[in-house]
Amino acid sequence: MLEVERTGSINKAAANLYMTQSALSLSILSLEKELGHQIFSRTNKGVTITPFGRTLLQYLRPIHDQIEQVNKVLLQGRGRENLTFSFANDGFTCGSLLCGMLYKKYRPIGLRIEYYDGAGDQARTLVADQVAEVGLTRIWSCYKKIELRQMDTLGLEFKPLMGGGLAIVVGTGNPLYYDKSVNTVTRDVLERFPRIKYGYEDWGPLSGNVEALGIVDRLAPIVTTSRAVINDMQTYSDAYYITTNVPNEVVCNRRMTVRRIIPIEGIDIESTIGYVTRRNVPLSQIGLEFTRLLEQWYRNEISEDLFCDELRKGEEVF
Repeated sequence: MLEVERTGSINKAAANLYMTQSALSLSILSLEKELGHQIFSRTNKGVTITPFGRTLLQYLRPIHDQIEQVNKVLLQGRGRENLTFSFANDGFTCGSLLCGMLYKKYRPIGLRIEYYDGAGDQARTLVADQVAEVGLTRIWSCYKKIELRQMDTLGLEFKPLMGGGLAIVVGTGNPLYYDKSVNTVTRDVLERFPRIKYGYEDWGPLSGNVEALGIVDRLAPIVTTSRAVINDMQTYSDAYYITTNVPNEVVCNRRMTVRRIIPIEGIDIESTIGYVTRRNVPLSQIGLEFTRLLEQWYRNEISEDLFCDELRKGEEVF
């Protein structure tokens, strides 16, 4: 499936996998029948993946990444070893900034950073599968007991960093961005705008979140598997995205120049942002340093502006 999605052609994918076209087509058709959903749309110009297929691939890619990780372990020692740090992020703006800080510090000796962009609860899976050393994620208060139990079953420890109610993020395409008299929004206001959501919210384990919030999609939502699309559509449409209500100080300023966070009224559900690591598995020195940076960031002890200014000047941050 990954190869078909990458090439956009069953014929090309079959050739790359050393399979016959008919065998690959039959295996995909059998899987679609078993799952009850179409994975690929077939046209005269080739195949394109369906929204369900994209969501399914989100769960298959970590397996593929884990196999690649095994290959990397097997190849260790055959060449020059660099320091390595692997991080999985479920969509928090500080991730790239903190990785950039590590990169700058260790650039003279070389630091390989493996950054996995997740959604929903994928960061947990990537850490549990030993693809990533640290994962940044969130849990919802309405599912807290279940999610903590699931993480315990996966052998994970969750370290809370910051909690808060829920809010929406809007960009310059939404009139709420400009209306400074609006300090909070209610659910009926949200019904006037489309919501941006991930595909897993239709089929995945967190599909009940918005129902628990009591938010109704009166307008057709914008569904995506891409974080870039989420950011872009806040500029090019009046759509909104649901997030944790956190102070602007813990959201990267470079992003917030064209975004606005507005708390949602009348919802008692909260979310907690935190990081996950594998239980009883000591973190590497780089992993420990990164978790300290996370804790400092959410205590508002790190200045993004200072780092960027000194980066431009070529000065040392640490």
